[in-house]
Amino acid sequence: MVQEMLTTGDVGRRLKQPLHRIRAILKELGIDTMTPCAFGSRGINPAKQDSFIITDELTGTVSLEDFCRDWKKNPPEQRLKHALIRKLAQASSRMHAGGLNHRDFYICHFLLDITGGPEKLNPDNLKAYLIDLHRAQLRRHTPRRWVVKDIAGIWFSAMDIGLSRRDVLRFISIYGKNMPMNDDFWNDVNNTAKRLYIKEFDTAPNCAF
Repeated sequence: MVQEMLTTGDVGRRLKQPLHRIRAILKELGIDTMTPCAFGSRGINPAKQDSFIITDELTGTVSLEDFCRDWKKNPPEQRLKHALIRKLAQASSRMHAGGLNHRDFYICHFLLDITGGPEKLNPDNLKAYLIDLHRAQLRRHTPRRWVVKDIAGIWFSAMDIGLSRRDVLRFISIYGKNMPMNDDFWNDVNNTAKRLYIKEFDTAPNCAF
């Protein structure tokens, strides 16, 4: 079992949305995530409560960051790569269209189910669980700046795995089916991701966008 804590001043207070509710909405949107088995809170004053949730542990999984780490040297089978891009683009667009933003939206926070071994992955039946939801926010509509931040995080964390411009355009196309965005939006995403990369590695990224 895994426990996540929402401390005072976090999601529970600011948005009046407990973590188990956010997980339920993700399920409703068709986004794989961890399954809660218990939750609770400490304190009487809602503004000062500490909330926690205990989830079933995910076994037989690997983070997408680790799974994709060697793609530059050992490119994956095209069908599998396209399926993973589609999985992430659909999860991202459904989440944002549903009023959610993650705030720590990196490929390391998707756990790919590799039960039976990575060589047996079926591109038509992939499961990638979105985790670390303790900073997620829920509103009626997701503000543009938080959407930019989320997508920039995904792009920043995937800049070194050898994606082609066609791969990036594939993500943009799939994401746009639920969340149509103009060129200014995608330029903001790319520029934000580049700033993150330069801040982290002190050099400009060498990737296609």
